[in-house]
Amino acid sequence: MPSNLSATLCKHVWAVLYGVGVRLDDNPRLFFTLRAVNVEDLISEAVAEKTDTLLKKAQAKSRRAIDEDDDLGELFGIDLNQDV
Repeated sequence: MPSNLSATLCKHVWAVLYGVGVRLDDNPRLFFTLRAVNVEDLISEAVAEKTDTLLKKAQAKSRRAIDEDDDLGELFGIDLNQDV
């Protein structure tokens, strides 16, 4: 592929490409229209994927959680059975 594209494309093609670029700058959603993609479906799918990922992570027990049968006194270095 030649490094100098201006030598291979005529000014009419450049004008069309420039015009498309300007339109996309003004309204980026046109890109999805050109690709026949429904933006709302795309967003819904992305949200559903992220939700599934977060729910799977939420089911896993954190390694930072304190177990019920852990000795809190020993863990924090205090005597919890002291009479006040």
